[in-house]
Amino acid sequence: MPIETIKSLVFPASCLVCKTHGEKLCPLCKEPWQKLITKVWLGDIPLFYQANYDKLTMPIFLAAKENNDYFAQDIIAKAIVDSITAAKLKFSNQKLYLVPIPSRAANERKRGYSHLQKILKKVSTILNNVEVISLLKIQKQISDQTNLDAQTRYQNLHNAYRCDLKLKKFLFSRINYSQSEVLIIDDLITTGASASEAIRALNAEKIKVSAVICAAATLGNDRLTYEPRKLRKPA
Repeated sequence: MPIETIKSLVFPASCLVCKTHGEKLCPLCKEPWQKLITKVWLGDIPLFYQANYDKLTMPIFLAAKENNDYFAQDIIAKAIVDSITAAKLKFSNQKLYLVPIPSRAANERKRGYSHLQKILKKVSTILNNVEVISLLKIQKQISDQTNLDAQTRYQNLHNAYRCDLKLKKFLFSRINYSQSEVLIIDDLITTGASASEAIRALNAEKIKVSAVICAAATLGNDRLTYEPRKLRKPA
């Protein structure tokens, strides 16, 4: 008998969100991850995401980030893939460079891993013609964002990121803007502070950002301008 079958018999699966026995994600808790892709605007940059960040999706992000849960990371990776696929309706078959939002080194040392890098590794194995390039670095001391309000988050991240000049040179040696696009990637966007600072840092080095991609975003964010239509249903 396969080891996974034995494990499933000894330790029955339960839903990551509601803890119902039977599946790792029950039908009700799957619903937020089966929605059409939404397009909104962060300033003049389009942002694509799948799920709303609420009580049904929050446990997935916590499990992926804090518990290194592979199943949760798979869910987020799939949402990012679907969002990129929707964005590529505009970008056609161009090469996509995925630039992740940087994490605080202290957080990564504490966890022993970067959950976003793990997620993007999954993304890059699913999609063709994409490349992950960690252009952004943190250049000043910043506070943990978890308990900060929107205004304080923007102040905390003001001029916080810089572009890695060696990687920039590498990118510029390869990139053809007529045949490629640069996308900023994060797992979750709540206030838009991190994404806005990432756009500023890349623009400062003459790197044009085509879109921001995430798995989920917060409804009611007054910094996001909403379009009345959905883009496409995920596969």
